[in-house]
Amino acid sequence: MKIIDNFLPKEIYTEVYNRMIYRFPWFYTDRVTDDSEGQHFLFQHFFVDEENICSDRFDDIIIPLLGPLSYTKLLRIKANCYTRTEKTIEHNFHTDHTFKHTVGLYSINTNNGYTLFEDGTKVESVANRMCIFDGLLKHKSCTQTDEKLRLNINFNYI
Repeated sequence: MKIIDNFLPKEIYTEVYNRMIYRFPWFYTDRVTDDSEGQHFLFQHFFVDEENICSDRFDDIIIPLLGPLSYTKLLRIKANCYTRTEKTIEHNFHTDHTFKHTVGLYSINTNNGYTLFEDGTKVESVANRMCIFDGLLKHKSCTQTDEKLRLNINFNYI
């Protein structure tokens, strides 16, 4: 696992942040993981799905983030928007795909939400932080209680 703080230069990070916060199209999703049985929800925005670009926001938001990543194929890129919860909710452990791939998890804002790995490793949500890890590592998202939103972008790539 590799954690990179200050992943983007400050001025580029600020542009990405502003584009994600103001007038950004979020879409309601009635479950967080496939096996969550609809108990929890979030808002998402897909930039790449099944290896195809599917968002008109790809160039403005994703292109600046791709530069530092080493990839040959983009499988899926999606933004996640979790709303504040009264107490921390830890969702189910999962992998994004069942085959070998890499995950990059980029935090848009700082909050007390986090990503927890099956081995107990906890990666906190810190603005402009990229966490890169083996996609076959089981992990789960955990909601925040201090800020209205937890925003991140999930990159699945080879």
